[in-house]
Amino acid sequence: NAIIEWSSSNENVINFIGNVTIDRSKAIEVTLTYNVIIGENSKEETINIIVSPSTPEQVANKFFRQFDSLITRDYDVVTNYLGIFEISWSSSNTEVFTNDGAYIRPDNDTEFEIQCSVIYKDYESEVFKHKYMAQGLDDDTKLVLIEKWLKTEVLSDLYIKNDVTLPSEYKKYNVKITWESSNSDVITLDGKVNHYVFERYVTLICNYKLDNGSGGSIKSEVIVSSLDISTMTKEEILNNFLNAIALQTYSGISFGYDTCPVLSKTYGSLYFYTNTV
Repeated sequence: NAIIEWSSSNENVINFIGNVTIDRSKAIEVTLTYNVIIGENSKEETINIIVSPSTPEQVANKFFRQFDSLITRDYDVVTNYLGIFEISWSSSNTEVFTNDGAYIRPDNDTEFEIQCSVIYKDYESEVFKHKYMAQGLDDDTKLVLIEKWLKTEVLSDLYIKNDVTLPSEYKKYNVKITWESSNSDVITLDGKVNHYVFERYVTLICNYKLDNGSGGSIKSEVIVSSLDISTMTKEEILNNFLNAIALQTYSGISFGYDTCPVLSKTYGSLYFYTNTV
């Protein structure tokens, strides 16, 4: 029959009969020595064990809990636990949260993942993962930047010589954009520009809206350049001019002979417009 004798390097943590006393504040390494005796022969071996108040998964969860679910700041990341475990970790998106714990504010709320493993000497646990959200720009800041983009890049030149690009969205901030033109015969809602023999004045209104409904509008007074009449015939100039002034409807003040009897019929000039003609 074989006899096995045990001894412990720390009887206060685990004794020779296997009774364990756990220190809740730290993990402790203990060397257990066993001696196998068979008759007059014996052999002694050692086993190194860790007596810990937490499993590797629980240690990983403690590591994850140091971060807020919504990341809005830098962190001094704690990686040593229970005096014996080291955490190896990384961010899935270092453009919003670096592996040094630095928060880089994105344009929009951005989800990312932190993964970690628990290490002790040559031992490394499985990889544990947790999801977080890096907070993006607030709505007020986005609206200011959108307005700046519209003024400096979309309608930076208010003197229009060619067709213009009137975007329907700004993907950077998930913005939907609609346009209004005071004269769609001159500038259409898709940016097509029609030129005449004299400069035309048009009001463009840009309405923009974020996903959550907040938004604003910008009014731009633009001038559309005139045609080069040096290459046109007199007939072409006249027809172009008449096309410019021949309004189908007129939304201004309406008057005529019936409503203003003191006015007489005028020859050799433009007729008065009325909403009834």
